[in-house]
Amino acid sequence: MNYKQFLEVYNQGPEELYRLFKAHKKTIESLQAQLQVVSNRVLALEFHAKKTL
Repeated sequence: MNYKQFLEVYNQGPEELYRLFKAHKKTIESLQAQLQVVSNRVLALEFHAKKTL
């Protein structure tokens, strides 16, 4: 969704904005979980690199 599309939804009122948020909530939660996994892997790699150097 680009900024223009967001403004179109925003101008329709809070109900439509909330509906859009609810529709994308699972996607947001999934991306947050994936980001946490990647973050943990990066931390593990950094720890391993410090131990081996």
